[in-house]
Amino acid sequence: IAYAINKDIIKASLSNNSGADSNKKLTITLSPRDMKYSGKEVFNIMEGVMALDIDGKTDITDQVNVIIVTDTSIGKKIIRYSVVGSNGNLATNERRLNLINYTGPSIHVSNDVVITSEDLDDLVNILIERDAIRADDGFGNDITRTISYNYEAFADSHKCKFTFTVQNVFNDVASKSIFVEVEGSSAGPTLIIARKTVALKKGDVFNPYEYIKSAYDKKDGDLTEFVVLSGKVDTNKEGQYTVTYTLSNLEGVSVTQRLVVYVG
Repeated sequence: IAYAINKDIIKASLSNNSGADSNKKLTITLSPRDMKYSGKEVFNIMEGVMALDIDGKTDITDQVNVIIVTDTSIGKKIIRYSVVGSNGNLATNERRLNLINYTGPSIHVSNDVVITSEDLDDLVNILIERDAIRADDGFGNDITRTISYNYEAFADSHKCKFTFTVQNVFNDVASKSIFVEVEGSSAGPTLIIARKTVALKKGDVFNPYEYIKSAYDKKDGDLTEFVVLSGKVDTNKEGQYTVTYTLSNLEGVSVTQRLVVYVG
């Protein structure tokens, strides 16, 4: 009798534990379910987001990865959230974002801008000081200091093509190109990457060097092997990543490019 009672107790205990394990669930909750934004306040992409581990108690919100993608139009977005729990499982959730009176980012560059070879290492800040460049986020908010640029020199011309690019928090990109004669001795290096953004599936192989289209200098020639990369991309984890490419010639003049990588 004692054996039978003990056996029943053991069975009940195992059954209860099994049920508790099966009820454990990794969750991401969103409140409000959908968002509206008018540009009048600071945009908080994590507003009302909470992620709880499988025990239902441990807050892992700070481990959540976020991607914004365009839905049906530039003002209609989908925000996708994902997190990996302590058991290695993935939880996802998403909500819609409606951008009110949103026009998308823009860049304005003065038509009569003068650029010297000494300006190239810090060109954006120099143009800001001259009030010759400005970018806004699509709501009229100034994001000029987030502008990146590259330029291309042509062997048969004294002018260089400068392309200025800006990306806002909604992952929309604007570019503006101008042709300017660079005053001074050396026009510096040229660094061109094939794309500004790339979308990968989880688990894809990512080789940042494949996106280098050209890296050279009129005086020093091909400088591809001197391109320095910073920023890591984990294709096993959903999210948004940025890889920065920097190239300097032998005179110390440098130029940078940025590649935004979406994994999801």
